[in-house]
Amino acid sequence: GVTGISGGGATTWWAAAADERVRAAAPVCGTATLGSQIEDVTIDGHCDCMWWNNTYGWDLADVGALIAPRPLLIASANHDPLFTIAAIREVHAQLRSLYEKLGAAENLRLVETPGGHGYQPASRTAIFSWFLKHLAGKEIPPEEVGDIDERPEKQESEDTLRVFVNGPLPEDRTPTI
Repeated sequence: GVTGISGGGATTWWAAAADERVRAAAPVCGTATLGSQIEDVTIDGHCDCMWWNNTYGWDLADVGALIAPRPLLIASANHDPLFTIAAIREVHAQLRSLYEKLGAAENLRLVETPGGHGYQPASRTAIFSWFLKHLAGKEIPPEEVGDIDERPEKQESEDTLRVFVNGPLPEDRTPTI
């Protein structure tokens, strides 16, 4: 599964669309329409990571179609100045139609939380619940999952978070691309 916020939300869309190994995705505060970027002038607040080179004029629902019918939870705050809730609802509605046609309506969800640009407790617990369901086969409602425990003794160390403990993979092409 993959989740991220803002630029990480955009990266969540790209990674899930490009890599079928992503079994469930949850972009947060990284969902918009091409129209909202221009008409609402929200693009002025973004870095260039938020929108792709878009020769064909695709919208984000087109990218979402590459994810379907895999589980996709779109989470966004309702007062985010960078991603209007109207645009987020529009992307969700467009994808809902596709997911329904694919017989996978239960694999698409929109979570709106109060507040500004950021993860909220309600979005985090919804994502944890979503991932438990779609990645571990466990049905645990968001209100029972619990939120992040920020006590210092509960934090992961740099060593436990490291992915490549012996350095990059030998087949890593990124330094030469």
